[in-house]
Amino acid sequence: RGATTHNLRDVDVDIPLGVLAVVTGVAGSGKSSLVHRSLPQQPGVADAGVVSIDQGAIRGSRRSNPATYTGLLDPIRKAFAKANGVKPALFS
Repeated sequence: RGATTHNLRDVDVDIPLGVLAVVTGVAGSGKSSLVHRSLPQQPGVADAGVVSIDQGAIRGSRRSNPATYTGLLDPIRKAFAKANGVKPALFS
């Protein structure tokens, strides 16, 4: 409730428990600020039924994360880009 970190201005979000929830949006929109303010600070640490998986490097390069490593992020970026009439690179 009332998140105001970085680009966020008094944002309220309800994240359901018991399901996979994903926070997505254009680069610089405040996704990480919102999640890291609202959820446990350490990836993978359960708190009240919440497991947070962030974009931390898994191996290889520091830019590798589960979504890029598995190739999952490319079709997601393309779908958001197509729906919004912009380039896929705008979505992280």
